[in-house]
Amino acid sequence: MFVEDKKKYLSLGSNLGDRFKNIEGALNKLNAICEIKRISPLYETKALLSDTPNENDDLFFLNLVIEIDTNKSPEDFLAHTKKIEQSFNNNKIQQWSPRYIDIDILTWDNISIKSKDLTIPHPEILKRSFVLDPLKDLDARWLQPARKLKKRNATIMKIYNITPDSFSGGLDYKNMDEFKSILLNEFNNGVSYFDFGAESTRPNATYVDEYKEWERLHPYINIFNNVFKNKILRPKLSIDTYKASIAKKSLQMGADLINDVSGLADPQMINVIKDSNCQYILMHSLGAPAQKENIICGDPVTTLCQWLESKLELFLKNNIPLKNIIFDPGIGFGKNTQQSALLIRHIDQFKKYPVRLLVGHSRKSFLTPIIHDSYKQRDLETIGVSLKLLSKGVDILRVHNTQDHLKVLKGWMYA
Repeated sequence: MFVEDKKKYLSLGSNLGDRFKNIEGALNKLNAICEIKRISPLYETKALLSDTPNENDDLFFLNLVIEIDTNKSPEDFLAHTKKIEQSFNNNKIQQWSPRYIDIDILTWDNISIKSKDLTIPHPEILKRSFVLDPLKDLDARWLQPARKLKKRNATIMKIYNITPDSFSGGLDYKNMDEFKSILLNEFNNGVSYFDFGAESTRPNATYVDEYKEWERLHPYINIFNNVFKNKILRPKLSIDTYKASIAKKSLQMGADLINDVSGLADPQMINVIKDSNCQYILMHSLGAPAQKENIICGDPVTTLCQWLESKLELFLKNNIPLKNIIFDPGIGFGKNTQQSALLIRHIDQFKKYPVRLLVGHSRKSFLTPIIHDSYKQRDLETIGVSLKLLSKGVDILRVHNTQDHLKVLKGWMYA
């Protein structure tokens, strides 16, 4: 059954040439004929090809979904999209064949059309992860249909610790030019989310007041804005803070998400979320910074389900749409090693809720029973857990080592 939606969604994909630039170019051309209201994160997925390709790029598509607004009829708009496709694809392309750009109309204001040239809703929506995954990032009503697919991909969130005392190392404050290059390289290689945090929340970390946190944070938000200003295709910026005042300032500077490790400990945070209509990562914890002696009692899955249900009721009571909420079980926050591992094994228990799932497991101490090396030497074990999470249908992986993750994910998709 299709999700009823009074919105216009398009799917864009490319698997020939410079795929990133192809999609960016197509978005600019579309922006000239319609209003692009929202753009999903990019997904890399194995291509559905009729013949075995010779070039590696042919094996994988870059895909995203956009929401648009236009007064044009769907038939008229289709004609425009075909012209855009032809401007990229010099030769006539066959179904399932490689292409520089592919544009499909997915939905159009609840209109149903079935003609020789156009079918709306698109008949393959419910079968394609490369459509449903970015679509559910724009509207969580598509989340449950996406979760019915046998194999899906996740997006990657890169952790940037703008602190001198992070458990896994911080950033070099003085090397801003190099940081600009790092941001561009990470995004061009497939990282969809950047998560900036200016206060460590590791166990027994030192509290940082609002002034100091903002002093650390806002120069990096400025760099992000300078790097991606005037670019129609950009990563999503997440701010890791549990202070409502910092969240509000960050959103005013253009941040897309607030990553709250305290799970609404600041009573003003609910108003920031409501007033800004931002995306919000709700993480379960028993306090921030974490305290090793503060551990939940009993079954962690049951405890977190009850906690999440109470928070979702609070969001609904405050007219905050659940499509904006992302749930993080908070591995290592208020959980011992065994409880954290149990949550990983049973993470799919949270798929019954209409919110996306994010897991931040990278290099954390729950891995200590299998590896005693320093935190920075836990990346292979982290990737192993990530593969488990992928098999369970997690939506976002929040990690330190993104490039090795992206390589492993490509192999996971290919097999």
